[in-house]
Amino acid sequence: KVDGVYDRDPRSDKDALFIDSISHHDFVQQGLQIMDRTAITLAKENGVPVRVFNIFTKGNLRKVLEGKNVGSLIVSE
Repeated sequence: KVDGVYDRDPRSDKDALFIDSISHHDFVQQGLQIMDRTAITLAKENGVPVRVFNIFTKGNLRKVLEGKNVGSLIVSE
């Protein structure tokens, strides 16, 4: 429903800041809730980066598959 990771819910807070890239650790520490905390923890433990983007925006999936920078990236440290 959103196009990436924000520091607050952009649907209810127009001043929410978009986060282009963040570590798994910082994502959990900041209590961000775009996705399940267990999924983020498993991704961290296995060194798997997570790309958060709006799949409903036409062309976004293709861009991600082509390696283009779309949405936010949650990475290992």
